[in-house]
Amino acid sequence: MDFGNAPSDQEGQGQPSGPKVPTLAIVLTIRLLMQGKA
Repeated sequence: MDFGNAPSDQEGQGQPSGPKVPTLAIVLTIRLLMQGKA
């Protein structure tokens, strides 16, 4: 049941998630750096 939606969700989110994933990674990295320096 889940497999049926899994591939569809991955393909659909593949494009929108592309630009969002790096953005989140950058934000998380900045937060980690700020915490490390703080």
